[in-house]
Formats: sequence, C-alpha cells, structure tokens
Amino acid sequence: MLDGFSIDLWPGEIIGIAGLEGMGQRDLFFSLFGMTTPTSGTILVGGKSVTLKSPRDAIRKDIGISLVP
Repeated sequence: MLDGFSIDLWPGEIIGIAGLEGMGQRDLFFSLFGMTTPTSGTILVGGKSVTLKSPRDAIRKDIGISLVP
C-alpha cells in the first residue's frame, strides 16, 4: 500500500526506483502502468489527470509511462 508518494519528472527524464521486497514499489509500478487501479490519489501527466485502465493506456504517446523490470 502506498501512502504519501509524490514525484515530479520533466520531459526526457528517466527515473529508477528500488526497494526491498514488500516495501510498496511493486504497488507503485503496477499503479503507474495501469495494471492495478489506485483507490485514491491522482496521476498527472502534463498537469492533466489521467486514468490508466491498462498498460496500453500507460504507453500511449501522450502519456509515455513504461515499465522495465
């Protein structure tokens, strides 16, 4: 479960996130990639709220979120 997570990225930036198993990184990755639906909070891309219902939504050109395990 995630609580109080916030991150800002600028165009062209790539970020890596690491953590010990069970520390919430998997929940974050799956939420950002449309594999699970967050129960609260907002994902903003370009200042606009987006809803990610599937990985296909996340990788759209106007969103551009990728998951590289």
